[in-house]
Amino acid sequence: MADLIYHFGDFRLAPNARKLTRNGKPNLAPARASYRSVERENRRDQAITQLKEAMIKADTLGVPELIGDVGYAYAQALLAAGKLDSATSISGRISTWAEKDWRAAWTQVCAYRALGQDAYEEQHKNKARELIGDRAVPVCAVAGY
Repeated sequence: MADLIYHFGDFRLAPNARKLTRNGKPNLAPARASYRSVERENRRDQAITQLKEAMIKADTLGVPELIGDVGYAYAQALLAAGKLDSATSISGRISTWAEKDWRAAWTQVCAYRALGQDAYEEQHKNKARELIGDRAVPVCAVAGY
């Protein structure tokens, strides 16, 4: 597994790429913090570009945990920007893990909501809530909702 860090406008592998966090998962905090910073400054297109690059790198590394984490953030950003086709594509990409990973499951819920497919949204919402457990249920970042 590898860590991604934000460094001068792009995502790169951290020097300690083999080091894991305490819970055994890749540390994406620097990438997330960078995205949030850019998003707060209303530079949504730049944030989406950064997440797209992170998704490409996550796919290249082939680590499911990393793909799910970046894919969730990327899909939410795309949904918030009203880029439904791209968001549903990412949702489909990470749907492989929707039975075991709450981020993939919740991304499906949000994509179905954006598509107006209420029956599928409800069907997937139950599984997502089961996987979310005691965590706060996230809000779908769907434009217009």
